[in-house]
Amino acid sequence: MENAVDNLNVIAEFSVGMAGFAGIVAVVVGSNRGWNSVSKFRAGNLIVLSIMAGFSALISLGLAQYIAGETLWQTSCGVQACACVIFVAANRSKSIEAFGHSIFSLENPVNASLWSAYVANLVLQLLGAFGVFDEFAFAIFYGGLVFHLAIAALNFYRLVFPPENDPDDV
Repeated sequence: MENAVDNLNVIAEFSVGMAGFAGIVAVVVGSNRGWNSVSKFRAGNLIVLSIMAGFSALISLGLAQYIAGETLWQTSCGVQACACVIFVAANRSKSIEAFGHSIFSLENPVNASLWSAYVANLVLQLLGAFGVFDEFAFAIFYGGLVFHLAIAALNFYRLVFPPENDPDDV
C-alpha cells in the first residue's frame, strides 16, 4: 500500500504541474497568435484531463483512510470510470463547436486511435470497478491515470506546436 500511495502522490503532483503549464501556455500562445476554437479545445482538454487525473488520485488517497485492499482500487476504478463518462459527454458538444464536427467521427486516424484507446481505458476501468480483475485493480486504475496525463501531454504538445496544414486547425 505504501508504494501505491507514493505513486498516487506523484500523479497528483504531476497533474498540478501540467495544469500550471497550461496556464503559462495560455498566456504565451494567447498573446503570440491568438486563440482559435481548436486551440481553446486543446487547452481545455489539457486542463480537464490533468485535473481529472489529479482529483482521481486524491480521491483514492482519501478513500484509503476508510477502505482497504482491492475494494479501494475497485472503488477508485469506478470513480475514474464516472469521470471518463462525464469527460466524453462534455467533450462531444465542445468538439462540434471547435471543429465543426464531432471528434468522435472516425474519419481522422489520429482521432480514431485516441478515442479507441479512450474507450478501451473506460472498459478497463469498468471491469476493474466490478472486480473482474481483482488482483490488477490498482494497475488498471494507475494505468488510467497515466493514460489521461499522456493525452493531456499530447494536447499540450499540439497546442504549443500545432501541425502545419492541419485540416482541424482552422
